[in-house]
Order: sequence, then structure tokens, then C-alpha cells
Amino acid sequence: MKDQHQHIKGYRDLSEEEIALMNQVKAKAEEVGALIDKLTPRKVIAVFGIIVVCATPLYPLLPWMPALIVLQMIAGLSISMAWIATQTMVGQRMRGAPVYAGRLSFATRIGAMAGPPVVGLVWDLAGPWGAFPFIALW
Repeated sequence: MKDQHQHIKGYRDLSEEEIALMNQVKAKAEEVGALIDKLTPRKVIAVFGIIVVCATPLYPLLPWMPALIVLQMIAGLSISMAWIATQTMVGQRMRGAPVYAGRLSFATRIGAMAGPPVVGLVWDLAGPWGAFPFIALW
């Protein structure tokens, strides 16, 4: 069906500038993927995992807004890069078998569901100095 996307509520056509921006983002994504392949996913996961583990306990140490923004940017980039490398590794090592991708997705969803209440309990028992290192090691 031609132009079926226009039947979606809230749809709007993209401007030429928006389309060009999306194409630039797609090109950067290909560059990042090639870089991960070159460095090997295992090294990317290790490096960015170490960065997250080191950055997370700094949150209670640096409670100022500019520092929190920088820490959040570092943590967000590191988690994203590690996740992309993890997906790459599943595709390479497991030859794209959906069962392994499903297990990875299931494990991350369990962590996302169980993590907040567990961290809340740790925060109640140990305060921020106990909770943030716990998050780093989770």
C-alpha cells in the first residue's frame, strides 16, 4: 500500500534537512560499527565497562549539576557502546542465532526489572555511598 505511513496518527513528512541529518547519523553508525569490528567487541566491552564501573561511584562524590551532567554523559556513552558491542558479539559469535539474542534480551530485562527495587533497598540500608558502588558492580 503506497504511502501507508501517512495513515498513522501524528504522522508528518520529514523536511529535507531532517532526512539529511538522519542519513548523517546512519553514516556515523556504520563508522562506529566498523570501529567496533576493528577493535573487537570484547575489547570495547571491557574498556567501556571499566569506565562505567569507575564513573558510577563518583556520583555521590560530585553532587554538583555540571559534574552530574558530565558523569551521566560518560556513563550513557559507555553503556551504549558496550551494548552495541555486545549485540555485535552475539551476531558474530552466535552467528545471529535468535535463541541467544533472546536470552541476552531476557537477561537484560530481568536486570532492568529487578534492579530498581534492589538498588532502592541498598540505598535504604547503606545510603548513596553503598548504592552507587552496588550499581557499579551490578
